Amino acid sequence: MLWCNETEIEGNDQVDDAVGRKKNAKGVVLMLLGVLLVIAAAALVFYNRRQDEQAGEEVALILTQLEEATSETQLESPDTTMPVISIDGRDYIGTLRAEGVGIDLPIIAMYEEEDCWTAPCRYSGSAYNDTMVICGHNMYAHFAPLLQMQAGDEVTFTDVNGNVFRYEVAQIYNLKPVAVQEMITGDWDLTLFTCTYSGAERVTVRCLRVD
Repeated sequence: MLWCNETEIEGNDQVDDAVGRKKNAKGVVLMLLGVLLVIAAAALVFYNRRQDEQAGEEVALILTQLEEATSETQLESPDTTMPVISIDGRDYIGTLRAEGVGIDLPIIAMYEEEDCWTAPCRYSGSAYNDTMVICGHNMYAHFAPLLQMQAGDEVTFTDVNGNVFRYEVAQIYNLKPVAVQEMITGDWDLTLFTCTYSGAERVTVRCLRVD
């Protein structure tokens, strides 16, 4: 039979207490980290939502100004350089609409990363020779609705002279960010694209003219 004296018992109790305190402290730290992560996630959601709301408000204002400035002069030559209307220092070539997914947006004349936060931009090409490519950020107020599009959806682009170009969605697929040449070439009259939620690929909407 093994015997333990009181000193040994007290020593064991102290060790147990120390281990318990360490476990409790670790549990508190983990709980605090969890709370901080929840707060950070909520803050990010709030920030993104507010950014989207601000983008929507800015787009609505620009659309109003653009429509007021748009003339009714019809296009004389399909080879004409696309005309622009300047609003707050940015040049716009017209408006893009896809009623099926709620898109109604001004289109900036040329792509710049900073400008793309204001509205979608023409990435390359022209509506006049059926080569236009338009890109936009994956915000609900901009191009996030592209992810809801389906083949057969109608899309219209109206230039600043009032000329209307009608399209139908033909294909939707994803491309890698490095596939620049593939994005801007091919037998497509209009291409719209935005990044996926992960940012790893580009949702690519290919459209054909319907006159």
